[in-house]
Amino acid sequence: MRNVNSGKKGQVKIQQMAFMIVTLTIFFILVGLFALSYSYSGLKSSMIASFPAAAVFFGTYDYTKYFLKNKLHIKQDYIIHLLSSIIGEASQNLVRNPFELVKQNMQIGKYESMLEAFRKIYSKLGIYVKLINN
Repeated sequence: MRNVNSGKKGQVKIQQMAFMIVTLTIFFILVGLFALSYSYSGLKSSMIASFPAAAVFFGTYDYTKYFLKNKLHIKQDYIIHLLSSIIGEASQNLVRNPFELVKQNMQIGKYESMLEAFRKIYSKLGIYVKLINN
């Protein structure tokens, strides 16, 4: 449980540091300087996704390590960590992707609020349609 809490805190800090760098890079390349007005759009969605995504990653990672080591009796640490990371990352992407889709749509100015974005995206596509199509 301590790993999950540490992971949540670390994930939020990473999101805060990386968010504007990525956003500004994309917008300067695609749209130009007027994109600064949309730079912080979607930040709330990204921050909200950080907690559950980090919790899912570290929870899945820890359980997978336990399962591989104690139930399947795999002895090689590198295989245990590799498989645990892959499974943890895949599971956290299921949580994070809907929020990322909302964030990206808000950054391009398609929706005014996070709630509006969730509702319209879900009504048009369903949340996991974009995950499968990407």
